[in-house]
Formats: sequence, C-alpha cells, structure tokens
Amino acid sequence: MAVYQNSYADSYLIAVGIDSYSDARFSPLGSAESDARAVAEVLQAPPYNFNIRLLLGIDATKKAIIDALGELRVTLPDDRAVFYFAGHGYTLNDNVGNMVGYLACSDTEPTNPYAGLEFGDVTKVVRWAKAKHMAFVLDACFSGSALGLTRAAVPQASVEEYMQRRAYQVLTAGGDEVVSDATSMTDILVETLRQGIPGETGALTFSHVGQYVKDTVTARTKRLQIPVCQYLEGSSNGEMVLFVPPDAKPIDRLPERLRNALMSDDHEKRYYAVGDVQRLLSDPDLGAAARAVLDDLSVNDDSRDVRQRARQALGDLSVTPPPNPTRPSATLPLQGEGKPSDSASPATMGGVAAAPPEPVLEVSKRVTVKSPAKKAAPAAKPTKQPVTKGKINWLAIGGALAGVAALVVGGILFAPKGEQATPDSNSAQLGFTPVTRNADWTPHIEAKNGVDMALVPAGCFMMGSDAGDSVIQPVHEVCFDAPFWIDKTEVTNGQYGSEGAFGGAERPRDSVTWTGAKVHCEKRGARLPTEAEWEYAARGPDNLIYPWGNPFVADNVVFSGNSNSQTADVGSRPGGVSWIGAFDLSGNVWEWVADWYGVYSSEKQVNPSGPSDGLSRVIRGGAWYDSDALDLRASKRDGANPTLVGDGIGDNVIGFRCALSS
Repeated sequence: MAVYQNSYADSYLIAVGIDSYSDARFSPLGSAESDARAVAEVLQAPPYNFNIRLLLGIDATKKAIIDALGELRVTLPDDRAVFYFAGHGYTLNDNVGNMVGYLACSDTEPTNPYAGLEFGDVTKVVRWAKAKHMAFVLDACFSGSALGLTRAAVPQASVEEYMQRRAYQVLTAGGDEVVSDATSMTDILVETLRQGIPGETGALTFSHVGQYVKDTVTARTKRLQIPVCQYLEGSSNGEMVLFVPPDAKPIDRLPERLRNALMSDDHEKRYYAVGDVQRLLSDPDLGAAARAVLDDLSVNDDSRDVRQRARQALGDLSVTPPPNPTRPSATLPLQGEGKPSDSASPATMGGVAAAPPEPVLEVSKRVTVKSPAKKAAPAAKPTKQPVTKGKINWLAIGGALAGVAALVVGGILFAPKGEQATPDSNSAQLGFTPVTRNADWTPHIEAKNGVDMALVPAGCFMMGSDAGDSVIQPVHEVCFDAPFWIDKTEVTNGQYGSEGAFGGAERPRDSVTWTGAKVHCEKRGARLPTEAEWEYAARGPDNLIYPWGNPFVADNVVFSGNSNSQTADVGSRPGGVSWIGAFDLSGNVWEWVADWYGVYSSEKQVNPSGPSDGLSRVIRGGAWYDSDALDLRASKRDGANPTLVGDGIGDNVIGFRCALSS
C-alpha cells in the first residue's frame, strides 16, 4: 500500500472545450471553449498552481484527448490531476439495451458509436495513472452516465487523513438528462474556485465545491438541472484538497465531525468534544492543532465547564463528570439544526455533528404556568420520586399541572382541551401539553381507519436551517397549539391499491401526482400534512438534523449508497425512526406535502399552512436516488409540478404519507 505525503508534489489539468463540430448534427455551443479557458486560468494561478494542457475546438479530436489522458501516466503517487470537459454529450444503446454515454469530440459522428469518447474510457485512467487524487468535471448533456461505477461519500476526516488516501471523484452537470448551455455549471464552479464557498474559511475540498455547485445550480434552475458529485470505485476514503488557507485556524485542521461539535451552540456538545480533542494530542499530524484548540477553549469558551475541562485536558488531569446544566434554560431552540431547546449558552460559531446528551429535566425552567382567574385549590404535594432521564415522569411532578388553565411556550398560549394528559389518560387527551424536548415524548402509535399513525404532540421548533441553500432560510420559529397525527410509514402500494415503478405490497407507492396523493388521503378521512407539520414530525423541539439524530448514519436511510437504485419496504431501516415513531422521513421516496412551494417567512408562525398559491408543491425527505447527506436532512425541501409525476426528476422518486388533525 502506497504511503502518501500530506502535500502534493505536482498538479495537472487537462481542459477540453468544443463549441463547433465537424458534424452539423451537433448544434453549436456558445461558451464551451471559454468555459475551458476559465477553468484553466483559475487553476493555473495561485493558490492552485496546476500544470495546464488545453484542447479547444477542432484540436480536441478523440485521438488528441486520449493522448492527453495518456500523459497522466507520468504522474507520481503524491500528484493530483483534473480532467475537465465542456461540450456535447450523447448516449447510445448497446446490443442488450444498456445506455452508454459518450463525450462528443470535435471529429465525432453521432451515428458512429466508436467515434465518440466513451465516458467509461475517460474514467478508466484511474487504473494506470499513479496520482493519488483524480477528479473528472464533465459539463455536458447526459454526463451522469459517467457514474456507472460509483461509491458513497467518504467519511468526514481531517485534511491530513484525506491527503493520505486515494480519491477518484466526479462532478457532472447533470444526470441522464439534457443540460442548459445558458445555465453553466462551470460559471458557478469558477466563481467558487476564485472566491471560495460563502461562509467557509477552512480547507477547500473537491466535495465541498461540488456540493455547493450542485445546490446552486439546482436552485437556480428550479431542479430542472441537478449536478452530481460522486466518487468512483477505487477510492479509499481520500479527498482532493484544492486549497488550504495559509492562515487557517487550528480548528480547521481537525476532522469535520469534531469541528462541528466544537462549534456547537450547546456547551454540552463542546464539553464532550474536548475529550476527543485531548486524544489527538499525541497524533503526529494533528497534535499541534489539538493543543492550540484546547488553549483557545480553556480561555475563550463562554462555558465555565468547557474552559475547566480544556485546562484539565492540557494538564492531563482527571476529568470532571459531565456538566449538569445549571444555567437557566432557554424556552425556545436557538436558530439552526441540531440545537436542542435547552441549549443555554450562545457561541460565536455554529454547526452540529453529534446527537445531544440528555440533560436532566428541569420542569420549572421549561414552562410558564399562568394561574386561572379563580383561585385554584392548593396543588397536591409532589411525590418524592426522581425524574426519569429522557422522559417526563408525571408522578415526579405529582398534581402540579392539575387545574392549570393554560401553558405558555415560546409566547404561544396552549389551551388544553379537557384534563391534562397523564399516563392514565386516553389517546384523545394525549399531546395537548406542549413538549420542549424530544425526550419528553413517548411515541404513541394508533390505527386510524386501518392505518397506523403516530401522534405528534403540541410544541415549537425552529424550521429551516442556516446550513445549505437559501430555500431553507430564514430559520424561523413554528409552533403547534394542538397535537396531530401522521402516518407511521409512507403510503404503500398495498394501501394505495396499485403499484408504482417498484412492485411489492410493502414498498412506498411512487410515481404519484400531488392530486393523487391528496385524493387518497381524503378517502381515508385524512389529508396531506403541511410542510411545517412534516418537518416538526421529523425534527421535534430538539431541531435534529436527521430524524434519528444529528450525525448522518447510512444504515438508517434508504439512499443511493445502499438502495441498489430502487425503493425498499417501508420501515426497513429501524434505526431511522423519528422521535414520534415515524419511519422513512429521510430517504426511500420524496413525500408530497400540502403546501405550495414558496419563500419562508422570518416571523414566528402558529399552525402555518404555507403560501396561498404557487406553481409547484413542496416535496420533503429525499429519496433512494439521493447521494448526498445534505439532500437527506429533515430541513431539506424542494418543489415539483403537482399535475405531473416527478416533474423531470423521475417518475419513481415521489410518494407521500397522510396526516390527521387531532
């Protein structure tokens, strides 16, 4: 196994751009050659310093491109290489009906399958080039056909770890569809290489750039064009590092999961992350950065517990027990994902990577109780029984809530209907007391008209995310003043009464229009959930990033990394269950919701139903074909034409589940 250095010996770029073709059946392009020049210019200049081989127009014949790729045989193990192509792409079916993708060279005849450059032949260069990191950027129609042999995204790691492992990566302008020359993926790519990713100051990696380009192009084209950023088989958890700022902070050198925990607004996450940083002190590559981070935390962190633990880590002293939150807890979650509502200390940095530890429940700091107009009878003396961690022990607070007229959470008045819910109450009374933590709720599943549904209690959460594209911003507070029900699983083929693209009674019904989904729910005496209801059911008051927690766990979701290009039986990923007991809120199929697709409000909302009109309806949750963890977050949203199946993103990726008012 090769031993790689934490740097590059040399960098190579082959940039190909073709506007005009000898065969008139290929229409002229307006910017392919200028795009290739722009990529070459930005990568040739500091800080990238690539060696450039530029092939433009009639010079970009099939033989010339193959010869240029052949020159990559001279690369050394610690080199990196990029192949960029802008021009026409096309597909042909082979003898057994498989679609084969080709790049159109300047001398290509579209009817001759051997005249073009097969996508697979381009990417096979990884078999004999020695460079540890190679990337292929294809700005052409049908360029997703280059992804015949791919693997899932690599685990998050440090720059040093990325540099010591192989990586073969691909960024394409789209999947198996025609892409627009007017909305150039390359324009956004070049802009990102020149200016960086907004809000990010650390190392610039190929995956970060690719994901940002994908999100930007997808948003600007309203999902008519969806770039793909993926890994080729043969990668070994490496990553092409494009640029490391010379003034990068020590924290930027740490693994991304650890960086996110240290940058959390929740002091408990930072507290536990200190132990992980301490273990890096003996690492030959990361030890100095780890010590610098601990030095900073020991002085500047706004939590006394974190400062103390950082000082202990530096002195290798015994570590004190985890902190028991003693500062007043905020009634509402802070803005952003994965930030529990009991997060107490604002930090200067944001981001979350791990599920929060469960703090001890402090009921008196969670709710404001308003006395009834008439003098109430003295409350019964609370039973002296310890609070159960992770769940409200109603006996522990005795009769303290009996006779309460109203609860106020987040400035919203919740008026209970009837007697306060206790473990002995029936299901009609459950859920009216608002919850302020996911752990305060025990999932309650009940059959409604023959379909298992999960009860979602009243409460508040922060909808949207500051991490990602602008369509999930601004983050805003949403409250529900009454509980509601939502299907435990996506509606199945068996429940719908017919099959979509993928057969099997327990698979989700795909290939369904918004109207078809709405009608099915109404026949059951139910309805489609609102977009806010759907996200609250997936995230809860803790504002989780994914339905199961904050780290991405591939085994918890049906996505491109494990789906075998098809849906799976509903509920087949039990680890992905949400806080209210619902399955597959992430992955398997996108899900229609009731709302028109529009811009989020920045104001606090109660029981919102979305815009009054629009062109597209919202879909949520991601699907079996999504390859990126960002697309599978509970805050992710998109829009699709309600009268069409799939709206250009495939007939087999959209399903639904139903909801029911309490």
